[in-house]
Amino acid sequence: MGRVGASAIPSATFSTHSVERSHDMSDDPGSEERNWATACLRIRSPIVRAAAITAALSMQPSKTFEQDTLVNPRRPDGAIRTEGLWILDSPLPDTQPLEAHVLRLLELCEERISQLRELAPRCQFDLSCALAANGGQAGFILEAEIMRRLAAIPLDLVLDLYPPAAGE
Repeated sequence: MGRVGASAIPSATFSTHSVERSHDMSDDPGSEERNWATACLRIRSPIVRAAAITAALSMQPSKTFEQDTLVNPRRPDGAIRTEGLWILDSPLPDTQPLEAHVLRLLELCEERISQLRELAPRCQFDLSCALAANGGQAGFILEAEIMRRLAAIPLDLVLDLYPPAAGE
């Protein structure tokens, strides 16, 4: 398992499809004062429907969004999705280190590597990770072996960082 510690974080490209928290933080006393981490596997495609991805992987997603549907159903005049999105959230609690979330999703991908490779010409894959430094500092290490295993799967790694609120 990876080590958790402070580290310099190099510049990164950030996605507009941020990881959503699995629960409402207002229900978690002290959640604004603690660090948290989560991750999800995302599969996007303008061609393959979410139901077909679910069938190909023999795995139920946490959520799906179909192409040509409203991004926000409460805004009928709003943006329309240009591609479908299939999301599998890490099953681990957000108190676990980011490395644990990545490793769990990596294991799920490795169990279905042939199915992912079949989908790869028509889909894009990423592992979207989020790390909050509400305590003022947070970091993570992905060991070389984990990075090697990730590189064997055709997916991008997305990292969203959530710094402490202003004044902390």
